[in-house]
Amino acid sequence: MENGLKAQGSFDHACPSGVSYSEHILGLPLSMVQVYWRAGGTGIFVFHPMLASMLVVVDPSRFSFSFENGMDWPVRIGCVGGIHAWADPSIRADEVLVVDEPGSLQAHGRLRIENFVEVPDVLDRMAVINR
Repeated sequence: MENGLKAQGSFDHACPSGVSYSEHILGLPLSMVQVYWRAGGTGIFVFHPMLASMLVVVDPSRFSFSFENGMDWPVRIGCVGGIHAWADPSIRADEVLVVDEPGSLQAHGRLRIENFVEVPDVLDRMAVINR
């Protein structure tokens, strides 16, 4: 396995025809939990604030996150299947890591998000799309 990872998985960000984007993104937590258990079932999730914002939009009852000036990272945003989830801008925007604790970048598992907006310049890419 790459860099000693115990588990890897992938989730296609591209929304299939006939499925709402919200419904599609709600399938992401299931993929995260599958990778978590394949990686040994211990630790937490850490992912980029862009992904955290997407999850807040589609499921605000489980996730809470907003950008503020001078934030201390990482920031806890909620739980996925009972597993604590944190946002940290040092994580690539197209992946979710299973780590032992916030701030740790030594991953036990990684979920790669395929067909995500251009990475690592996600915010710049979103700005171009919104012009």
